[in-house]
Amino acid sequence: MKDIAVLLTVFNRCEKTISCLKNLYAQKLPKNVSFDVWLTDDNCTDDTPLVIAKEYPKVHILTSEGGLFWNRGMINAWEAAAKYKDYDAYLWLNDDTYLKPTAIKQLLLSSNECLNKSVIIGSTSAIGNDKEITYGGRTKTKGLLTPNGRLQPCELINGNIVLIPRYVYQQVGTNDPYFQHAIGDNDYGYRVIEAGLKNMVAPEILGECDLHEQPDTWRDS
Repeated sequence: MKDIAVLLTVFNRCEKTISCLKNLYAQKLPKNVSFDVWLTDDNCTDDTPLVIAKEYPKVHILTSEGGLFWNRGMINAWEAAAKYKDYDAYLWLNDDTYLKPTAIKQLLLSSNECLNKSVIIGSTSAIGNDKEITYGGRTKTKGLLTPNGRLQPCELINGNIVLIPRYVYQQVGTNDPYFQHAIGDNDYGYRVIEAGLKNMVAPEILGECDLHEQPDTWRDS
């Protein structure tokens, strides 16, 4: 059995969050794979946590007084999950990202190809337009990489869909709490490389997420 902890942070995006969870729970998983969801509610003022609890009662909802934002909210979920069980892998998932039906299966296949010792990044395309890649892995020279049917190494990672095997977690740990909202995912990619490990972009597009054309108001300065 392979156990995965899916990590999310949410704040006042109820409709998107529920759509994200709907796609997550519709995953076509191999028979020996299961997952638990660990979700930080960063003091939502809408009904997001109530709706989640009603529709997905198995989700572990962690409440916050607010101000954690994405990076520290993910640390909060990650640390709680790691205390609960020695998971085989941790999956970062943004709540505005909608997984394709075989996304987790593809992540695991890519991870196995890397002997479960590399970070695997899932690329996203714009909703309804798989020709426009929005998030994923980046290099300094090529920028955002387009999936090309094979694993590709990268330096910077976007935290939308990221599988971190236990081995990497044991070497690198969680995100750095120095960062509040943004940059924490980019920093993690650099820390992986500094540890002598690799960040690899999965061969196929694994989800949909529209590009944020303007900076979110829900972020640090």
